[in-house]
Amino acid sequence: MAIFLSMEGRYGVTPSNEHYACLMDSLCRDGRLDQALNVAESMPCEPGSLIWESILHSCSIHGDLKLSERVAERLMESEPESSLPYLVLARINEGVNGRLWPPSSDRGTQTPTSPPPA
Repeated sequence: MAIFLSMEGRYGVTPSNEHYACLMDSLCRDGRLDQALNVAESMPCEPGSLIWESILHSCSIHGDLKLSERVAERLMESEPESSLPYLVLARINEGVNGRLWPPSSDRGTQTPTSPPPA
């Protein structure tokens, strides 16, 4: 992190979106998801979808449903046509709750334990 922070001051290199993506990947692989989110939210430019995808994927690996919901929302804003946030949230929710769909109290009278037929 110290090298990244010294890029501009010491070496005159302004960090690009790709530099931030690499930093996010390193933080996420190390399980420092909150720190990755803080860096993404403090970037001087709007983070690209690659950054949000990296954090969201790591939330999935670490089973962090609360953080994944925040990140998925940001990814949906950044890439509205992407199905990735919905798929990751469904997978995390299944792992946390042991079922794919919310309980019947959240969905009226339906109580499926698997996705409806296509």
